[in-house]
Amino acid sequence: MEHVDFGTQKAHIADARERLDAGSSDDGDLRASLDGIAGEAKRLERLVKRNRLDFASYLEMARQVNSQGLDHGKIESYVRNLLSGRLFATRVFLMREGTDKDREGMLFSLQGGVEIELDAGGAVAEWLVKVQTPFSVGSREAELEQHALLETMRGAKVEVIVPLVRTDHHRRDLKGMLLLGPKLNGEAYDDTDFEFMGFLAEMLAIALHNAYLYYRSTHDALTRVYTRGYLDVVLAQEISRTRRQLDRTEGQRPGLSVLMIDIDHFKQVNDSLGHQTGDAVLREVAQELARGLRDYDTLARYGGEEFVALLPDTPKRLAVEVAERLRSAVEGLESPFGEERPVTISLGVAGFPEDGTSMGQLLQAADESLYQSKQSGRNRVTVAGDDG
Repeated sequence: MEHVDFGTQKAHIADARERLDAGSSDDGDLRASLDGIAGEAKRLERLVKRNRLDFASYLEMARQVNSQGLDHGKIESYVRNLLSGRLFATRVFLMREGTDKDREGMLFSLQGGVEIELDAGGAVAEWLVKVQTPFSVGSREAELEQHALLETMRGAKVEVIVPLVRTDHHRRDLKGMLLLGPKLNGEAYDDTDFEFMGFLAEMLAIALHNAYLYYRSTHDALTRVYTRGYLDVVLAQEISRTRRQLDRTEGQRPGLSVLMIDIDHFKQVNDSLGHQTGDAVLREVAQELARGLRDYDTLARYGGEEFVALLPDTPKRLAVEVAERLRSAVEGLESPFGEERPVTISLGVAGFPEDGTSMGQLLQAADESLYQSKQSGRNRVTVAGDDG
């Protein structure tokens, strides 16, 4: 935002006063001084209007960043669109903190087939925190070379690096980086562009930090599915929503289904192959289950090797089909024991409101059905209320 300097206008005014006080008969000089005042006033008026527009646009940008909520994907998408549209950046990488066990303590970006990764607590991060302001790759080539980043930046065609530094009292942490490619029109990034990047960086560092904390509080660190605490909140909301829908439509809308899922003989995996292998099996099964569900379904780790899936607007008969697909998909995973002994799951299916009108009743019905699957030989689906 350009600074409005009133010094020139004051000089013109002082000059005009001197001429008037001296009774100058040089109307041309006086007129020139007055014209200078008028011209400077118009220029300052334009600058004030421009600064107001810039301020308004910055406020709107802040609102838009905050409106993306706590979703990393939405934040990244908004930032890429913003920088591509406003600065004409041909490439935008947003590096952020890893949220899964494999990338804990790392800053990473995966975009356009380019993978960039660095230690969030290492020497490079410390240097970037000290730099803090956006800079061009060309202006700090020696330092980038020293930190083994120059080749990576050149390979990714990065022209500008924007450290995303969050300040908390006297502590400053690197929450990510923005990496910008060349401009579409071939022009260089100017001071106004760098000022804009710096303003965006302050807001983005806070937004990424909040999204990271939210993710860690609602997702299981090992399996990357939701936690039981998050499940409890969503299940209570879905029961209330489904109850209202059924009341409005006199029972004509589909209800809510719950799947209780357990990995068969999981203790044997830990006992015979070790806990690291057990963790790998948990992750693989969780991700396979997630792949088999819709975006608006909720999958949570319920405890140990148990998972729960919530299927909104899904009658129980369709939930059984989903459960069978999940069972078959997990059975097809590569087993640490080999082909002769596949990893399998047992499932219990219950529906709202027929099998329970409260959260506790619904989960209990699904759990009892899961128990029947276990008792009946495992690797099968049992439906609550199914006497067959």
